Amino acid sequence: MASVTVPLIRRRRVMLATSLAASIAVLLVGALVTSIHLEIDGAIVAWCRSHPPSTIDTVMSWLSASGRSIVLVPLAASIAVLLVIRRHIRLALFAATCVALAPLVSLQVKALFQRERPDVLSLDPQSTFAYPSGHATACATVALVALIICDRLGASRRAPAAIAMWAVGVSISRVWLGAHFPSDILGGWLLAIAITCTCAAIVLHQDRSA
Repeated sequence: MASVTVPLIRRRRVMLATSLAASIAVLLVGALVTSIHLEIDGAIVAWCRSHPPSTIDTVMSWLSASGRSIVLVPLAASIAVLLVIRRHIRLALFAATCVALAPLVSLQVKALFQRERPDVLSLDPQSTFAYPSGHATACATVALVALIICDRLGASRRAPAAIAMWAVGVSISRVWLGAHFPSDILGGWLLAIAITCTCAAIVLHQDRSA
């Protein structure tokens, strides 16, 4: 019994420590970008929006749209149902919880820092605050969830790798469209790590004999 419990406890501690570190990083980056003007942040967005309209704008718009909750939530729900059918209840609960929490927590952090959006002509204007990026938070969460699920099931990591590339593409699209600063993306990725690791520690890394 102890041989099973000890690794579980260790993994849970690692997850909680990672979550704590990522949460602190989210707060530190948020405090930094809302108190100090980072010229490179604005310069990157300005460079992206300085180009004349092109096919890249269309591709980036499609990428950005694929990262909306209206797409991710039904997808996550379908995966959760499939996991339940295959009797992976914990993994289903883990996936559903992570994807549900991502936009909710992101909105709370946005309200905390109240960072304004880039002062450029955005191709995707938003009414919410900028930090952290909701798209980056949600997509990075999905990528991390996919990685953990495949690892637990012993499945190929090709799918998580492809999802990770998609998540990076969505994140880049938010900057290209003028909706976010690069630091907003960083904050979103860090928040995704915090959310996923917390859920993994609570839902997955438990002693089933308890």
